[in-house]
Amino acid sequence: MTRYDNPYRAFGLHPLVAFGVVAVDFMLFGGEATTGGVSWVVSIAVAVALAIPVLLLQRFAYHDNWGAAAGKAALLAVLTAIPTPIPAIFPAAAGVLGMLKRPAALPAPNTEPAPQEPARPIAASHDPGTLDDELGRVLEKHGIARS
Repeated sequence: MTRYDNPYRAFGLHPLVAFGVVAVDFMLFGGEATTGGVSWVVSIAVAVALAIPVLLLQRFAYHDNWGAAAGKAALLAVLTAIPTPIPAIFPAAAGVLGMLKRPAALPAPNTEPAPQEPARPIAASHDPGTLDDELGRVLEKHGIARS
């Protein structure tokens, strides 16, 4: 279990997540206000679909563990589905917390190629017996039966 040392990490959201959730929430509220709440079913579907990018951004861009990222995604999906723009205050405040103390970037991944077995030189002479032995070793290495 990860212990957060400061509230910025525990309650913070990646700024892209906060901006996206607030923008989607206001757009959905416009439709709900226009239709008198009939489009609330659409809001629920959009809120559930929005949880997936929130989960992935919190996990890989904000470096939350999977549990924290899933919890934040579920909470934001519920707040987005509520048919008023008032809950948008919470993601906006969490986005400000996320901008104040973002975690340090992870080190760059190792891009060096994996070490490979050095190739054995084929015999200089083209003696059929030597090449036949080399072919036998290669076939045996790959588990191919020789006919």
